[in-house]
Amino acid sequence: MKKLCLGFSVVAMAMLVACGDDNGSSASDIGESSSSSEFLSSSSKKAESKTSEESSSSEPGDLSSSSEEESSSSESEESSSSSEVESSSSISSSSVNDESVYDATANTLTDLRDNQIYRTTTIEINDAEHGISYSGVWMAENLNIETENSWCGGGDEYTEGDCSVYGRLYTWTAAVAKSEDECGEGKGCGLGTGDIRGVCPKGWHLPSQREWIDLITAVGGFKVAGKELKSGTGWNSYSGIENNDTYLFSALPAGNRRSYGFYLDEGNYAYFWSSTEHEDNRIAFLLGMLYDGDHASLSSNKKGFGFSVRCLKD
Repeated sequence: MKKLCLGFSVVAMAMLVACGDDNGSSASDIGESSSSSEFLSSSSKKAESKTSEESSSSEPGDLSSSSEEESSSSESEESSSSSEVESSSSISSSSVNDESVYDATANTLTDLRDNQIYRTTTIEINDAEHGISYSGVWMAENLNIETENSWCGGGDEYTEGDCSVYGRLYTWTAAVAKSEDECGEGKGCGLGTGDIRGVCPKGWHLPSQREWIDLITAVGGFKVAGKELKSGTGWNSYSGIENNDTYLFSALPAGNRRSYGFYLDEGNYAYFWSSTEHEDNRIAFLLGMLYDGDHASLSSNKKGFGFSVRCLKD
């Protein structure tokens, strides 16, 4: 369950997201143009040299996507011959038990589709002075169920990372549990305004743009949300930056996967899909945090990129 009551206009905030306004204000610094453009502008030199041939591709947080299509690398998908549901099995299997078990005492979520157990965190904030009352139960780890168009996070160059640490990276269509024919780049998905379960366990859903804004506002605003939500370990160090993980959300820097199969930014950046599609049907909204700053930013990027997923309890 989740709720949020704010003592200011949420409509104005949402408009700022779309416009990328940067007026230096506090909790309404949504999609700051300075923060959004930072996301991959400081990527490692190694990644830059490997991707120079794709210099026209957009970066996370960059809304000016090139009209040139990125080449898609063929990803070999292993198919399991076992009928037993294993921890990394695909949710497409007909033998999957599509249920989940939430233990509020142990703060765990068991996804019975593959029997994986995730830590959860209940974030409750009552700030009468600023008119904020918030309650939400979130996964405290990245989702790690195998689907089509998903890969292990934390990869480097053309090598996948470690799913057991970083969970998986999903294209936006995989995150909302739709096919490329239905919701791929250039195709409006029309998911509506209700909870979108997507790839999440039953009883949980992929947070919307609005729900990410609600969380970030509740924990102090976009200028400090990174510090409050990032894991205390696993991030590359940067002078003067300390991650508090105040609410045990434990955001991990799994990096991202480009649509042509290149992995980068493990240890530097965390990106989380929302269920909200941009009016430009090539892209969708996501939340980002980076290693060298205390803030978080809401931006948008190509649906074909691979980003992490955190689920919110219905």
